[in-house]
Amino acid sequence: GQLGHGEDGLLLVPRKVDKESTGDVLPQIRKVSCGHEHSFLLCSAGNLYSAGIGKNGRLGYPCITTESRFKRVPFGANREPITWMQDVSCGSAHTAALDGNEKVYT
Repeated sequence: GQLGHGEDGLLLVPRKVDKESTGDVLPQIRKVSCGHEHSFLLCSAGNLYSAGIGKNGRLGYPCITTESRFKRVPFGANREPITWMQDVSCGSAHTAALDGNEKVYT
């Protein structure tokens, strides 16, 4: 699931992440960051997408299951998407993102 291809299981050969992987129009990707069991995409518009094992909030929103497709990460008081993230970095079981105002989200 952490690869975001929409399926679980072992993949032995790299495969292109396509628009089906987000369930939406695939945005232009600026950065990819991977943790132990999750992955994040930062698109050129500043939106974040995540996939993988959702326990402990590692996908950036309340989720305890595995998301096998990339899903846009909501931010803010109303959990609405913020469109100005500048950077993202995944650790083993956590993720940090930097917005356009140099505020850090974890």
